[in-house]
Amino acid sequence: MNKLSPIAITSVLAHGGHQAANAPEGSAASAKALGEIACLAFLESRASTALITTTIVIAAIGMALPFTSLGGFLGFVPLPPAYWLALGLILMSYVVLTHFVKTWFIRRFGLS
Repeated sequence: MNKLSPIAITSVLAHGGHQAANAPEGSAASAKALGEIACLAFLESRASTALITTTIVIAAIGMALPFTSLGGFLGFVPLPPAYWLALGLILMSYVVLTHFVKTWFIRRFGLS
């Protein structure tokens, strides 16, 4: 019986480790599977162009909607400029912090 978690199995299968994921616990193949799990997909991948484009388009529509007649009909009001400044600073802080934590994680656990 396979004792790897479903997340571990999914990660291993995503990296092509079909035989390692089905190996009995304690075997060399199981050790290989656990090593492959260390290569987490979120550390190596980027969002697709379609996902990034869709996200930007939806965000732009949401930002522009209060300035349209449809936004007025729905009761939306434009947000003050201070909100957009604060939101931009929060998002940039998130991006920078995420980058540093990801870099630290990769160096700390030797995934580079």
